[in-house]
Amino acid sequence: MSIEYREHNGGGPPLFLLHGFGASADDLFPLTSYSCIGRYRTIVPEAPKLIRFNGRIVGRAWFPRDDAGIERAMFGGYFDDLRELDPAGLSESAEELVEAIDALGLDTNNALFAGFSQGAMVAVETALTLAKQERRPKALIVFSGAMIAAERWEANLHLLGGLPVFQSHGRFDTILKPAQGEDLGRALERAGCRRRFVEFDGPHGIPEEVLSDCCSFLSDVEGGDS
Repeated sequence: MSIEYREHNGGGPPLFLLHGFGASADDLFPLTSYSCIGRYRTIVPEAPKLIRFNGRIVGRAWFPRDDAGIERAMFGGYFDDLRELDPAGLSESAEELVEAIDALGLDTNNALFAGFSQGAMVAVETALTLAKQERRPKALIVFSGAMIAAERWEANLHLLGGLPVFQSHGRFDTILKPAQGEDLGRALERAGCRRRFVEFDGPHGIPEEVLSDCCSFLSDVEGGDS
């Protein structure tokens, strides 16, 4: 696997957890301590682009992958309007993850993909990439994600029709605004996905109440009642 990752093998189906911009695998790996997540073979990849500031590494990014784009993402309005943005790093990340999946010999039809923030967008992109190969995953989890590459996504999301999707978003999220998450949610529903949406009173994050609802979602998916 060319992408670095951390792994917790609980013996169950594969579950990929993709971290957000400026974070690392260490950010989401603690979620494996929850019994509903820890029972999976949980793989937490590291985004490939290192983010450096004042001479030190401060995190990683799935996209953008150019230094000018990274600077704008850190200090500018890069995430304000993602609808029209289709960065090369988005599709590249999905392709790299699919290569990693194949290197591990995993059955994608039994896999689940989850992501937070930027990682949620990459999770959707990866699900679409696999669906185009008729290898779509079992379920999708979108923590505080947003619509991106809208023209391309809206033309292809029908490939995920019927897929169970869990989505959460904070009412006071100032990084990826609630409207950006709802834009994605409406598109998933129009495509025929079975979306379960949880809105919470809070900022950009994954609070305990969301994890509890996500555990219920996972139980329903594994029980065939999603």
